[in-house]
Amino acid sequence: MKIYLFLITAVLGVALLRVLPTFAEMSSPPAIELKQGEATYLKIPLPGNEGTRKGKFLGKTIYFNRLQDENVFGAIIGVDLDEKISEEQLTDFSSNENLVRIQVRPNKFERQEVKVPSRFVNPSPRQLKRVNREKNELHEIFSVVTEKKVWNGNFIIPVQGVQEGRFGSRRVFNGEARNPHSGEDIAAPEKTPVVASNDGIVVGVVNHFFSGRGVIIDHGQGLFTEYFHLYQAKVRKGQKVNKGTQIGWVGHTGRATGPHLHWGLLINGARVNPFSLLNLKLETS
Repeated sequence: MKIYLFLITAVLGVALLRVLPTFAEMSSPPAIELKQGEATYLKIPLPGNEGTRKGKFLGKTIYFNRLQDENVFGAIIGVDLDEKISEEQLTDFSSNENLVRIQVRPNKFERQEVKVPSRFVNPSPRQLKRVNREKNELHEIFSVVTEKKVWNGNFIIPVQGVQEGRFGSRRVFNGEARNPHSGEDIAAPEKTPVVASNDGIVVGVVNHFFSGRGVIIDHGQGLFTEYFHLYQAKVRKGQKVNKGTQIGWVGHTGRATGPHLHWGLLINGARVNPFSLLNLKLETS
């Protein structure tokens, strides 16, 4: 029988629905529940002297960083907004030992009707070629994983405004259903400063058909934030930015009905509500 000790920080009080009590002499690892499109922060005792340990979850590498407590490691994990309802294992990368059972639970997403110019619903063949090029560009950006942790401490909201476009909402443009909304829209006056949510490296400064002008920041270990529909970017690709550094201004470029910021988050390719990060107490190494 193995002893499992498990500490966890919940997300917004909703992503994590249940944590089992203290675990001792259990034949199976502890279980948590996590809703579609949400993230949480795990702290798990692991042996070894490394600064970073690796795990596996949903076919992706998870990076655990040593914390100040001896032999305790922390990691941010998330599940995609369209992840199937299931029970998944988070395992140790080297030993393949099961560390945590994660029960993916359904989330409730709204339906949102949006009116936009017709070209943003049914693009021309030329515009579709551009859209496909831009999809490939994003795929290349997100496929490169920086193993070193760049983020430091808690994340912050990138702009103060009114939350309008709900994450995960099933969007209907001009009466036609499209992909779910993979970020949060924060309405604010045009040219309101937008700041980086945490330390990172700018890996994309783009101008796309649907999302307009945007900045993408790599925070390390498979975690990226997106800032779209900008009036203008203030940073360049390859630039190191700190939490709170201004990276651009609110705009309404691309498929936008008014000035706002589209704030997105990807964790190991999973589209996750960025507000999931704001109440997490992320410890530094």
